Amino acid sequence: MPDTNSGNISIGAGRLRREREEKKRLQQRQDFPDKLLQTLGSHFFFDKLKIPPKKYYHFISFCEVKNIQSLHQSKKTFQLIEILKTESIVYLKEIKSQLVD
Repeated sequence: MPDTNSGNISIGAGRLRREREEKKRLQQRQDFPDKLLQTLGSHFFFDKLKIPPKKYYHFISFCEVKNIQSLHQSKKTFQLIEILKTESIVYLKEIKSQLVD
């Protein structure tokens, strides 16, 4: 007698694997700002870049379009730091202009 359920099992297993992978990516994305702060240190962000501590998470979101998480995961620290330096200047100007408006 043919096994009619084997196709369903592989489809279900594939869906379960994709869901687990998506959950893992989401968790990594949520954990990323804290890991980055731990890696580069609060001195770097708050003293060198002058990012207000209360704006840290907003700044990281602001920089996400520059693939900073990918650079961090690939251990391309120099490139990551250069992007953060450049973006901090833009970010600080932007938040300053919002205060004036």
